[in-house]
Amino acid sequence: MMRRVNLAVIGCGFIAETAHIPNAMSIPEARLVAVADVDEERLKLVEQKFGVKECHLDYHEVLSRPDVDAVLICTPTSTHAQISIEAVGEGKHVFVEKPMTMNSTEAEKVVEAVRESGVKFMVGMNHRFVPSHRIARRFVREGRIGDVVYAEAHGETLVVKPEEGALLDYGVHLVDLLCWYLSDRQPVKVAGFLHSRPGEQKDTEAVVTMLFSDGVIGQVKVVWMKEFTSRGAVDRYVKRVGTGGKSVSELTGPGFTVYREGSLMSRVRGPQKIVPRRVVSPHIPLTQAAYRLELEHFLTSIMRDRKPESNELEGLKVMRILDAAYESFREGRFVGLPGVGG
Repeated sequence: MMRRVNLAVIGCGFIAETAHIPNAMSIPEARLVAVADVDEERLKLVEQKFGVKECHLDYHEVLSRPDVDAVLICTPTSTHAQISIEAVGEGKHVFVEKPMTMNSTEAEKVVEAVRESGVKFMVGMNHRFVPSHRIARRFVREGRIGDVVYAEAHGETLVVKPEEGALLDYGVHLVDLLCWYLSDRQPVKVAGFLHSRPGEQKDTEAVVTMLFSDGVIGQVKVVWMKEFTSRGAVDRYVKRVGTGGKSVSELTGPGFTVYREGSLMSRVRGPQKIVPRRVVSPHIPLTQAAYRLELEHFLTSIMRDRKPESNELEGLKVMRILDAAYESFREGRFVGLPGVGG
């Protein structure tokens, strides 16, 4: 079994600088051997801040290096498909930041390239690795709130990439998370409602309704609070309602609540607050820990020859849902989904 994975980071922007490069340098199973960016100033900053010596202006130089086992792609979304396909073609394992691609057509091409190469491919859906979500999902799968009949993911954000819009840039996290919670069934129909405020070319608010194969209804709601400056105004949560109770998770917080119908404790005290023991303080956001955990998962998948959780097929499913939401809004109707197995 491989004991260490040699990594290269392509794209040295904010998420690479604050999460992926530090994690690649501190996780024992990883070794950061090179970085690439088209911006020479960014490369100088990375070299000075992290001591990375192998800096490339052309990512093709990174892909041609025999000492690189895997790449972390943190470039603009419009480049994800091309770089992913080229990296896979060079036999590199690939971790690509969300969203996987710009649309499902590009995602299908990536899936085919991965299928032909046999490498590991993972989409950066870090919310899956927030400890409270993993425990809350286990509660759902164990039937502790009965059979799920409705699920909802609501996210307000202060920052959105205007060229992508709220749904593609931020809502992609919520769509993936909801499908992950409900992974024992498949979405079959989608309705999308989008709104763009004056002066914006892409959506600033979006609601996506999904009908799953067993009749469960799921909703994703995204709001770009562009006029706000404080995170204290932001509300983010994931809710599951079942026949025997309900649970609500903070999207990026440490805990979740559970209410069980028929439970004397729930009836007297209301919903029970659960915080995973690994959390040091309930006031510390867990997004940074989640970035590290997802990279550890990617490395383990390579070393143990396992398919990552948020793999290329999961990424394709999400992109098909987003495409269906856009189509639904344009045409004013529900849109059926093709098979999501690739």
